[in-house]
Amino acid sequence: MSSGDLFPSADRAPFELPLGREAFAEATRRGLGRAVLHAQEFGVGDRLDLLMTEMLENRSDQPLFDDRADWLRALVEYAPDPRAFFAEFIERCAAQPDGTWDSGTADHHAAVLVPLAKQGYSGARERLRESLCLTEHHDWISPLRSIYEVDGEEGLLFVCRKVWSWIETGIEVKAAGQIFFEYDTWCDENGTADLETEPGVRLVRAAAEAGDAVLAAFLDHLEKSKPGLRITPDGPWTEERIFAWLDEPGEPARRSVNSVARASTKTPKRVLRAIAGRLPSVEEPDRLFRHLVPFTERRLPSGVEHVVGLTRHDDARIRGHAYSVLERLAHPAVRALALASLDRRSMLGGSVGLFKRNFRPGDERVIAAALFVPDDPGDGHGMLMDVIRVVEGSMSPGTEALARFVYEHTTCQMCRADAIGALRRMHAVPCWMAREARHDAEEDVRASRDRSRRTPPK
Repeated sequence: MSSGDLFPSADRAPFELPLGREAFAEATRRGLGRAVLHAQEFGVGDRLDLLMTEMLENRSDQPLFDDRADWLRALVEYAPDPRAFFAEFIERCAAQPDGTWDSGTADHHAAVLVPLAKQGYSGARERLRESLCLTEHHDWISPLRSIYEVDGEEGLLFVCRKVWSWIETGIEVKAAGQIFFEYDTWCDENGTADLETEPGVRLVRAAAEAGDAVLAAFLDHLEKSKPGLRITPDGPWTEERIFAWLDEPGEPARRSVNSVARASTKTPKRVLRAIAGRLPSVEEPDRLFRHLVPFTERRLPSGVEHVVGLTRHDDARIRGHAYSVLERLAHPAVRALALASLDRRSMLGGSVGLFKRNFRPGDERVIAAALFVPDDPGDGHGMLMDVIRVVEGSMSPGTEALARFVYEHTTCQMCRADAIGALRRMHAVPCWMAREARHDAEEDVRASRDRSRRTPPK
């Protein structure tokens, strides 16, 4: 398929109704409004297996920013017997046995189970409780908020008893503090208690003092060990601490990378100049990666040509961060690199972002000619994010086609919202897209529909 065949027309929808099974399955995976248009006209009686798959399978490994639960449930309402479908869904929601960590699936199922439990569907509440689980590293518990939404105070007491049963078997639960934080936040948001009054701890302590031995043992354990409750302040990233971090051996933890990147927004320019001056002499990959981190948030003061060379480094981390550093710069060498780096590996690695501050009219045709749809949606997420940022930054005539490409091919609902938002600001939302958008799973896509100029097809 040529690059041109991948670009949806402004005048004709890239889909036809009724959708084939494969097209319907793709639309439900991505939350596209065309699935609803199909359901409204043709029903979903012959597509219930596809809807069941989407409700049961967790797709958190894809960049969906998944918020499809209400949307999927609404699609089921076009079925001949929605209650029978939901009863089967509840039955097929496999409970998460102790020792199995799949918090993504638990959260995905919970988003559907919560309203079913509130509507009184048999087994929904029990299945929701059975899904309580830990992540692989024991540092997150799911689906806490969902259990609190259905069972309130009883839900908190159930969670505490369940977590204590894990602890008694020797499991180190690092997320015990999350139990109370999630509950207190839920109370604060629904107006039943102020977050600062710690309603969760007070409730569990009252139950323990009333004679609940399990909760008493749980609280005693927390007071002695406080796993996950003791929050050690990160401390300021002083000049000495930053340089010590830069020279530490080994691959840095993601948290420290994010912390240094944030801290760099307030780092004095003289410190940044000193770090930039070090870059050409750093060769060890882990240290080189660390030295690039501050410049993903602050402008590189010198050494642009050296960082341009790092986009060809063998280490993918270094290539990616080099592109991130350079995309903040308007510079002839960066523009030249952008034009020379439109091969597949470079585009997936971040080269499209180089156009953000180096775009000139006509570049949209160069980018469009190079665009492709990766086999793995996750691989292409960053590339399509870069494309839409280029569009937003230039709003140049001709970039509408790039925005339509992102709308049609991204698996990320937020990127789709950004794409239609850019088209709206350019008064270029096609009629077919405006019609489809009003039924999208993503609220921000739906919200842009009425502020668009809808041009009828020629």
